[in-house]
Amino acid sequence: MKIKLLFIFIHLFAATAFAQITIKEICINGAKVLSVQQIKEALSLKTGQGLPEDFPHRQHAQLQEYYRQHGFYRARLDSFITDTLANAELKIQLWIDEGPRLSIGAIHLNSTEKGFNRLIRDNWRLSAGSVFTNAGVEDAIEQLLHSMAEKGYALASVQIDSLKISDKDMSDIELFFTIDPGDPVQISSIKILGNELTKTDFILKESRLCIGMVYRPASIQSAVDALNRLGYFKRIPAPKIFMKDGQAHIRLNLEEANTYKFDGIVGYLPPENDRDAGYITGQLEFALRNLMGTGRNFHAHWHKKDRLSQVVALSYHEPWIAGFPVSATGVFNQEIKDSIYVRRDFSLDAAWSPSARLEIGATLRSATVLPDSADGIRLGIPKSQANTFSGFIRYRTMNDLLNPSKGVSLKITYEIGEKRHQAYLTQGMKKRESLHVYKFALAYAQPLFGFHILYVSLNGAEIRTAHADPGHQIRLGGTRTLRGYAEDAFTGYRAAWMNFEYRFLTGPASRLFLFVDSAYIESEGPEHKIQKLSRWGFGFGLRIETRLGIMGVDYGLGRGDTWMRGKIHVGLVNYF
Repeated sequence: MKIKLLFIFIHLFAATAFAQITIKEICINGAKVLSVQQIKEALSLKTGQGLPEDFPHRQHAQLQEYYRQHGFYRARLDSFITDTLANAELKIQLWIDEGPRLSIGAIHLNSTEKGFNRLIRDNWRLSAGSVFTNAGVEDAIEQLLHSMAEKGYALASVQIDSLKISDKDMSDIELFFTIDPGDPVQISSIKILGNELTKTDFILKESRLCIGMVYRPASIQSAVDALNRLGYFKRIPAPKIFMKDGQAHIRLNLEEANTYKFDGIVGYLPPENDRDAGYITGQLEFALRNLMGTGRNFHAHWHKKDRLSQVVALSYHEPWIAGFPVSATGVFNQEIKDSIYVRRDFSLDAAWSPSARLEIGATLRSATVLPDSADGIRLGIPKSQANTFSGFIRYRTMNDLLNPSKGVSLKITYEIGEKRHQAYLTQGMKKRESLHVYKFALAYAQPLFGFHILYVSLNGAEIRTAHADPGHQIRLGGTRTLRGYAEDAFTGYRAAWMNFEYRFLTGPASRLFLFVDSAYIESEGPEHKIQKLSRWGFGFGLRIETRLGIMGVDYGLGRGDTWMRGKIHVGLVNYF
């Protein structure tokens, strides 16, 4: 390939002279397909800067490589002229010969084993008529090999037999490939390292990996995500995979995290007017997780919501009953609400996990509401007991428990039962009512670029019964639902809310984020009229991993708030 170079020698005294000259103007001629701006970026020439010492050889090589990436394999820098202007400024004119753009005329895929042609065709992503580039062919081969590995053929190989260029216009290329699927790969050994407390048998159960199963990359990643979601280990690195004699050997390195948990939260709500005083809310949480290294959990929770309200909860979780993927959880919950009523919940649920991502379960629940006698009559809150049965399905692919960077979490629940009114009945209230509850919760984490993450949570709930008293209602407001408002500021029988966060991850358990929350809720007003309400909250927050634990601060602004009258919540999660 010959390049015609037209120099104006009077302006090119020496290489040192170029260093004194700055580029004033760059003119590109002959560019038909790619834009002038793209070519300037490819040439690394900018106005206001000096001419590089290796000009034009480096620019010629860069231009050729850039055009190859777009299918122009005969493109060249045909000629150029430099002209020195006043004030030691340089004008450069370049003429480019793009040449023909290569496209794929035909693709021939041949397999060394019969029966694989359809599988290969279904997973081949490069089609005739598309632009031919090295990167495009390499991506197609890599995608095919990935698909073959997910089918159990991790040792598959692709060989390019030949490339044939059309003799007519030299712009079409014919490709010939041979694919060797190889033998199916099975897992021959699994070695767990670094677990001092957690039982190896429990880790293998939760990972769903076992010797003899077909090796698939997605199964390995799913196992790592499942172990990360437990929260018993620090962020698990990618396992090391060794292939020997056509078999896969897996080595998983773990570092156990502190699994005993203490969580303390302090919040301050400023006064709403000059007559009231602000007050402090608080929360204490204690958990013994992964007892005896078997995944058993005990959890105790106390929450002071406001001056007159508090919540106490106890729960115990038993996984892998009799060695089967079946778990059971018992929960006791008591809530005192503004000295108006006391609600007690007892529940027992059983869940079956056919895979690390999917869980199907059922719950038996008994809820009792004991109102104050005067408030029961004044507010229409009856003494009642609700016995219900619910079924749920949960699907999770989140890659971490505390700080997910990708994945989805979905839970759908349907609850049915009967509510019995035992005292303080108001006019028209029946002693027995049917009760139906629908719940939907979806969370999604999507990596954007670098450590920037988009996190979105969508939730909905509806209670269908003839009399949805305050003891059996949906509540919104606070750090878990609608930031910028007090805890449980809104109640109703139908609600939907969204939490949107733009996160910047600063560590395995640390992040900075901006948030926008919105909520919609319906309640029953006087004379059984439906009252509809919508609210927005926004603000910022952070989670910082310290020696004492994970410290969290959220600052939210609600309707009518100024920057100096937002809601502040400070939390500390400590695993010891």
